[in-house]
Amino acid sequence: MTTPRAWAISARIGDRKNMLSGRAALIVESEYIIGMDVQALLQGLGAEPVYIVRTSAEAAEVLQRDISVSLAVIEAETHKPELIDLVLRLTGLGITVICTTADRQLAHDRPELTGHTLLVKPVPEDDLLAAITAVFGSER
Repeated sequence: MTTPRAWAISARIGDRKNMLSGRAALIVESEYIIGMDVQALLQGLGAEPVYIVRTSAEAAEVLQRDISVSLAVIEAETHKPELIDLVLRLTGLGITVICTTADRQLAHDRPELTGHTLLVKPVPEDDLLAAITAVFGSER
């Protein structure tokens, strides 16, 4: 269900509001309130359904139910290798993954993430929008 915040975002982003139309999205974020902000942005871009989970195990459950996920926004943390494994597994399945992290050294500490989109928290909405547009904007 699209939230009022998603409607406001949709109005603000203009012609990009259908960029994710017909695409399912997965958010893996330990802070549910942050996940809700990301959800509003993705819904504003037309993504539906948008799943919010807190752990890689919960993400696996979602992926068993809905294999149509085409975008994942994952909070990657050095001390949670299961999240790094999830990023790599989803990328291997052809799912676009955008990583968020509070760890500025993550790319250095985890070289297997080289080449992945990595946004350092706090992530401004416009930065996340730009990362999504870089991937999906050319598909329209």
